[in-house]
Parts: sequence; C-alpha cells; structure tokens
Amino acid sequence: MDHKQAQSKVENLVKGAWEKVEKPLPPGAESPGSPAWIGWSSRISPPFPAGWPPDGKGSLYYYAYATGFSPSRLADAEVLGPVWARVKVDAHGKSAPQLEILAKEIKEVGIVGVRPLKKEEIAVYKAEESVVAQVFEASRKTGTKAMQAPLIRQYYCAWSKDTGVGDAIQQYHPEFFRWLGCR
Repeated sequence: MDHKQAQSKVENLVKGAWEKVEKPLPPGAESPGSPAWIGWSSRISPPFPAGWPPDGKGSLYYYAYATGFSPSRLADAEVLGPVWARVKVDAHGKSAPQLEILAKEIKEVGIVGVRPLKKEEIAVYKAEESVVAQVFEASRKTGTKAMQAPLIRQYYCAWSKDTGVGDAIQQYHPEFFRWLGCR
C-alpha cells in the first residue's frame, strides 16, 4: 500500500463516520443567514507516525477535524471544530485501517484566520506530496537518513500552525513534534 491508497481508505472511513457525528447548531442558528449558523465540514490531516524515530512497524495516524463557515459572522476566517476522529493505518498493508472516534459532537473550539501565503510558504505547501510520501515510507523503516528533514519540518510546522489543529494532535505524537521543533 502506498500513501495515496492509504489516504483514499482513510477518506472513505471518515466520510461514513462524519455523517453519523452530531453537529448541533447553537441557539439562534435557524438558517444560513443567521449569525450563529455554522456550515460544518470535515478535513483530514497528513499522516503522523505512531512513534518517532521510525521503528519499522509502519503505524501512522490520520486525524479528522471539523471546520466551519459562518458567512454572517466571518469573512476572512473559519470556525475551528474539534479533532473528532483518527484513523490508524498500517503502511505495510497487513491490516485494514481502524477508525477511532475522539469527539461525539461537533462544536466550535476556536477561529482560524486566513491570509495570503508568501512565496516561500507556497513552495512548502507544494511539497506536500513529497513530504507525505517520505513520512509514509519512513514509517516502514528505522531511522530518518533518507528523509529531507528540513522540508518535512517546514511542512508539518506550517500545516500545524495554519490549520489550528497542531496542538490537539501534538498530545498523541510528542516525540515527532519534538523532532519537528515547531516554534
């Protein structure tokens, strides 16, 4: 299994679970035009290694988190919901992905602003495919010699900060985040 196949399986699992998660609207949210209304959607993180440095076991986690739009309230930001699920993936393909629900209800936990990216930030995000492939492949081996560590660090630190969910995921992967050294 490669990282694209794994992500596809994760997306399918998360999509089915997302439909079952409660998304109660706050009081006064009768319609999309009301200030309290939030249109929720789910997004998936890049893979995070179960252990760090890689131990060769191939265990990775993808996280599902909620984001929302509130057109009457926010123009250049989005509502941040919880990290509501995670999916354990065996990069060796020996077992099926396993979904774990972390939050049974979607509610607002913060706001994340949006801004134009600088040229160097765009370059970091364009490297996503390579970064994800390297982390996925590294989970099958031991050590980090073949990895482009600076690029991986830049990507994961930028993603963690820009999405607003890095702190919620960090508790599950403290060794990896120490290695990243995000400021």
